[in-house]
Formats: sequence, C-alpha cells, structure tokens
Amino acid sequence: MLEKSYPSYYAYIANNLSLIGIVLEKQMKFDEALEIYNRALKMQEDFYSPEHIELIDTLANISHNLSIQEKVDEALVFSQRILTIEQNNLSSDHVSISYSFNKMGHLMEKKKEFTQAIQFHQQALTIQQKCFPLGHSSIITTLQFIGKIYKNQCQYDQALEYYQQALDINEKCYSSNHIQLASNFIRIGDVLSAQEKFDDALDFQNRALTIQEKHLPSSYTAVVNILMDIGRIKVKQRNFDEALDDFSRAVTLLQEYGPLNHSELVKSLQWIAWVWNEKRCYHRAIEYLQQCLYIQEASLSPEHLSIATTLSDLAEVQRTRYEYQLSLIYEMKYYSIIEKVLSPDHEDIINSLSNIAQCYEHLNELQIALKYYQRILTIYEQSQSYSFDQKQTVIDKINELSTQINEE
Repeated sequence: MLEKSYPSYYAYIANNLSLIGIVLEKQMKFDEALEIYNRALKMQEDFYSPEHIELIDTLANISHNLSIQEKVDEALVFSQRILTIEQNNLSSDHVSISYSFNKMGHLMEKKKEFTQAIQFHQQALTIQQKCFPLGHSSIITTLQFIGKIYKNQCQYDQALEYYQQALDINEKCYSSNHIQLASNFIRIGDVLSAQEKFDDALDFQNRALTIQEKHLPSSYTAVVNILMDIGRIKVKQRNFDEALDDFSRAVTLLQEYGPLNHSELVKSLQWIAWVWNEKRCYHRAIEYLQQCLYIQEASLSPEHLSIATTLSDLAEVQRTRYEYQLSLIYEMKYYSIIEKVLSPDHEDIINSLSNIAQCYEHLNELQIALKYYQRILTIYEQSQSYSFDQKQTVIDKINELSTQINEE
C-alpha cells in the first residue's frame, strides 16, 4: 500500500522493507528475506542511483544473506559493489573501506582463495593502522583474521607472527590478567600445539586458564574449553593421568554450571573414556561410555547418529575385552541405526556387518557368522566401490567357515 500511495517516500519505504528482511532472516527465512532486500534495493536504485552511498546497508544485507546460504560468488558481487561505491565516494583511507576489505577477505576465505583473502585483510589492516590508535579492537581483530587463515593453511610461523602482534598490542593496553588477553593466549597455544611444541602450548593455555578462572561462574564455558584443550595436549604427550584430571575438571564444571549442555558433557566424558581405553582400563572406559549413552538416550531421538557412535565405541571396547556377547548387543543396536541412514554399500555398514560376523564366530555360532559374511559378499558383488582383494578376503572367510561347519 505504501509503495502505491507514497512513491516520493521510496527511501523511507525501502528502509522499512530492510527491517522486515532482517526480522525474516532472524527467523531463518532466508529466501523471503532476500526477496524483501531486493525489493528495497530496487526502490533505492530508483530513488537515488545505482551507485549512491545510501545503497550500502541494503547491499550489505543481501551479501550477508547470500553468504549465510553459502552462495559465496553471488555474495562477492554485492560486496564488491559496496567496495566500489565506497572507493568512489570516500577517501582512500576511510575506515569503512577497511571493513569492506575484511568482508571481501572472509568471502575469499570461504572460497578457499586464501592468498586473496590475506591480501584483502592486509589492505584493511593498512587503513586501520592509519585511522585508529594502536590498541583499537579493529586492528587486533584484523591481525587475528590473518593469523587464522595462516593457521588453517598450516603456515604456523606466519600465524604466530600475527597472533603475537595482536598479543603485543593487548599487553600494552591491558593488565597482565585482563580477560582480553585470554583469547590471544588460546590462539597462540593452538598454533604451538599444532607445531607439536606442547610445553610452550601448555604455558599459553594455562595463562588463559588462570585469567578465565577468576571470572567463574560466568566464564565456565571458556574454562571448560581451555581445560579440554589442555587435556588434549597432554594426551598427545601421552600424559594420560594429568589429561584425565583436566577432562574430569571440565565435567565437574559442566555438571555444576551447565547440566543441560548435553553435547559438551558427552564430549568430555568421551575423552575420559578414550583415555581409560588407552590405559587399558577397559571397565572404566565402559563406565564413562555408558554415562554418555544414558545422557544421549535421554536427550536425543532414539536413532540419532551420536547414539550410534557411542554404541559402536562400547561394542569395540567389549570386543577388546573378549566380551563378544556384550559386544554383539551393542553392535546390533549400532547397525539398526546406521542401516536406516547410510547407503547399503557404505563402509560403516560393511564394517558393522563384519564385526557382527566376528562376534558370532567367536561365540561359535558359525552358521550365523557365515550368513553375515555372505551378506557382505553380496554387497561387494553389487557395488563398484570395493577392490578384488576385499572381495577375495570375504570369499576366503566364507570358504573357511563352510569347511569348519561341514567338519562338525
């Protein structure tokens, strides 16, 4: 109605349309939001001009929407248009241009065009270093953007260089135990861990932990994440007892402050189970896996794949203990879930059928074991995904069992 009655108010109407689009986007109605944004853009283009600076917010909304939907190439078109408008209307070192460079960098990173992504972030950094005082958050954020890209490419020395620059700036602006420093310590610790410099990594992670622990309980999620990182580093060092302490502290915090955070609690319990399994304390590993299963069954749908994973882990530990009857129970439950969601020739299906067959074989139920091996062979014969050697191995097992059965 407004569009028909008040054509001179196109700019005002376009702004209201954009607000509607933002609401739709928050409701995860991305296509509807995009349609609204495009209507707003068309009205603005008619009222102003296609290159007017007033179009920038709407163009940014469209680019963001497309990026969320992983339509990166389309998002880039609109982000480039924003950059062009800004470069034509603002001074070359205007801070708004730096934010557009960063946006372009993020989109290039999504496309895995890492060199170009870094170049855009570098351009942003150059402007920000001219416009802002040394300790400005935008400079630190851009340094971290660059560091992250280098880290994800496994270029760890370059990543450390930028993370260290961010840390140096923060240390000049904040006290040694300021919470702002904790994220810097974590990022550097992650890179050092990737370089297998575990003692140095632990030093930085522990510095972050010391800071975050002072802000409990509000910081409990950050403390849990750091404890898990520390535990995983100690696992890499084969320092299992200390790793167990860290994982157990994480569980305690989750149980106290975040009992409904089921996924994180299960993740922590799974790591404890894994460590006990590595220590060959299988009964303790089973104890923690059963805790995982109890939580998952109470909080997830019965056929959730997370439940399937835990069932598979329980089956494997029981096989390690030579408890084939118990392993079979868990493996059959695992198979009943995955057969409904995976293709018949999926590797996990075949592995599970093989595990079931082996359990029956160890339980001296040779006829049943034989049927499961025959099912595997049927899958191999109907699929092009498996090699001759894999098929021959199953044929040999079928022949071996057939011979045993005939001799009994």
